[in-house]
Amino acid sequence: MNRWFAVRFKRLLYIGLCACACILAAFSCHKIDGPGMEGKELRHTVIFYIAGENSLSQFVATDSAEIARAADALGDDVRVVMFIDDAKSSRLCVKTKNEQMTTVRRYYENVWSTDSASMLHVLQDIVLAYPSKSYGLVCWSHATGWLFSDSVSEQSAVKASDGNVPMRRAAKRRSFGIDNGMRLAYSDNGSSLDIPAMAGLMAQLPKFEYVLFDACFMQCVEVAYELRNVCNWVIGSPAEIPGDGAPYHLVLSLLCADPFNAEAVVDAYHRYYDSGDGYFEYRGVELSAVNTAGLDAFAAATREAVGLIWGDRKEADVTNVQYYTTRLYYPHFYDMESLFYHNLPEEAFTRWRNALAGALPYIRLSNQWTTSSLWAQFYTLFDREHCCAMSIFAPIESTEEKWNVPYRRLEWYKAAGLDQTGW
Repeated sequence: MNRWFAVRFKRLLYIGLCACACILAAFSCHKIDGPGMEGKELRHTVIFYIAGENSLSQFVATDSAEIARAADALGDDVRVVMFIDDAKSSRLCVKTKNEQMTTVRRYYENVWSTDSASMLHVLQDIVLAYPSKSYGLVCWSHATGWLFSDSVSEQSAVKASDGNVPMRRAAKRRSFGIDNGMRLAYSDNGSSLDIPAMAGLMAQLPKFEYVLFDACFMQCVEVAYELRNVCNWVIGSPAEIPGDGAPYHLVLSLLCADPFNAEAVVDAYHRYYDSGDGYFEYRGVELSAVNTAGLDAFAAATREAVGLIWGDRKEADVTNVQYYTTRLYYPHFYDMESLFYHNLPEEAFTRWRNALAGALPYIRLSNQWTTSSLWAQFYTLFDREHCCAMSIFAPIESTEEKWNVPYRRLEWYKAAGLDQTGW
């Protein structure tokens, strides 16, 4: 009997020691202890938030490697931090000049990257661990502009094993990012983060110099206005962008320039694809940069135009208006300038167009861009003369329940006077 107890005791002791070792190993892996952790404040940190647990997972490795190579040319006062959530794992990587890209944290739970609480925790950890005089944010994933889903309720939260990042299965919203939650590299059946939630979490962080959306459809006036208080610039495309995204070998140094030059970023990104230099035969990209400091004045100047177009619950005439996607899955993302040009008297349009320049100073257009649509390989910019590379939603009766109702939750809806039109 004594020997039996001794054997049992040794086994229990062994199991207990192994468990302690596993716990200590887990905590050590969750501790951020890579480059830049000595607490030194740098001039600028660019944060890549890569929500790649979806069909874009295949592009994560190539893009992160491209970013790492481009970072070698940066100055000593710049740091690159990448949060990556893809089919492999959730992890945090850091790169400074002359140092290898280092994985400084691996999350042993699957971080739900499109949950607002998870995104806030990740970004707060980065800001606290890597002090900087200024920050830029690159949001990398799928996206669908301002759109909401029919339901905005969230499922119950599940706490992560490390106690830091809440693992919460976010609601199946449409907007920024897709996280299928199953480590699948082919599935886009997952949740997204809506833009008001993104603006809310970013308000708890230092104001970003810029937000670059390396994602489709995000350059719409509704998104830019929602983010006006949390960043100085919003850079993106109102249409689809190439799967391999921004040419970081050209753009990264510009994102870290002092002073920051939004026009240079837009120009380099656009020129790369418009000239046919991309790895695949993409047909171009539509890009613009919004100066958020001008958005409140622009919204006020837009109220007259909105009243003329949509007053008394009229529908805009979209017959000749440039659009950036079909109505098969989403409402049209109409080019804002094209829609206003075709629906306003000349004098009213001129006044509105002058106000637009203060909020949208940098525009780059291509004649065509590649699409994943089942019906075409590319779309054509048929109204190029009147386009501004920023979209707007146009309410119609048939979209009342699906899109018009949730649209009223956006700050742009009231700021631009749509709440006074009957819509």
